[in-house]
Amino acid sequence: MLTVAVKETGPVEQRLASAFEAAHPGVSVRLLETAALPPPAGEAVAADVWWGADAFAMAAAAGDGRLAPLPPAAPPSPHARWLPVERIHPVLAFNVDSVSRGAAPRDVRVLFHPLWRGRLLLPDPAGSALGRALVGWAMDAERVRTGDETAGVDWLRRLDASVVAYVPEREIMRALAAGRGTVAVADLRDAARARADGLPVDYVALEGGPPPITRGMAMLPEADTALAGAFMALAAGEPGRSLLVAEYRLPADGAGGEGRSGGDGRAGAEAGEGREGGAGVAEAPDGGAEPSWAREARQRLPVAPIRVDTVAAHLDRWLGRWRVEARGRGAPGTMNRHREE
Repeated sequence: MLTVAVKETGPVEQRLASAFEAAHPGVSVRLLETAALPPPAGEAVAADVWWGADAFAMAAAAGDGRLAPLPPAAPPSPHARWLPVERIHPVLAFNVDSVSRGAAPRDVRVLFHPLWRGRLLLPDPAGSALGRALVGWAMDAERVRTGDETAGVDWLRRLDASVVAYVPEREIMRALAAGRGTVAVADLRDAARARADGLPVDYVALEGGPPPITRGMAMLPEADTALAGAFMALAAGEPGRSLLVAEYRLPADGAGGEGRSGGDGRAGAEAGEGREGGAGVAEAPDGGAEPSWAREARQRLPVAPIRVDTVAAHLDRWLGRWRVEARGRGAPGTMNRHREE
């Protein structure tokens, strides 16, 4: 048996497990849904493989020895102890009944303007990879720019002034469609699916904002090396990539999606031009068919650098500062105004 601890048990996870079992007769795959992945240091999880933690969590777990070196059968990776599998790509989503495409902000800093006060939905950093990425990116970029991480807290506080609610990441598009806010920072996968499902939402590329990060896969020290490596190869290759795209999830590219050139180190610095794809199918680099929304995300949406290891080392503390010093403190008289979701 191969036990795979996952962040979610969705169609991709279930179909990949079935594909692995078909390719390895006599081996069963157990999917173990785990709320905290990787779990806190010192807390054991009876699994062979971790799948779905964001790059910051993976880097932290690799740094304190919770992850084994990648097995020989795993695909090449820019990291010694974990493999990028899926990309989280932030976009600016908007309710089409309230905001036109031309008026939709393409730089997160535009959301500081009083025009957007009480109109912004954000993924809750307490429980979402995208929310964590936003906090980590802003804190690190502003610290680099000014030499003082308090500048990052100030940046997050200014953004908080426009927030009407912090929402669980997977629920943010339905909240936007229902009119709880008029704009939202969202994962491309959720925005593209919501638009395809006919909800009154659309999205634009963020030319200034948090860059893409990856979700990864890693092997635990006591795992069956051969089986774990074979599972990783299936997830990062085929049919794993096709399964991801079919569910509006972006496969990671060869660079892992972090730390590539672009931007000037400022939180919200422009990093180039981007646009979204419409209907249609394009040819993928490996010769397979790829929906144009995925192709556009891979080729055209802007990518800015993020220092994953640095953010990972400080993220828990920075999230604490955001919770105490920024959340609900963005404007006079707004202390604790955000309802817990």
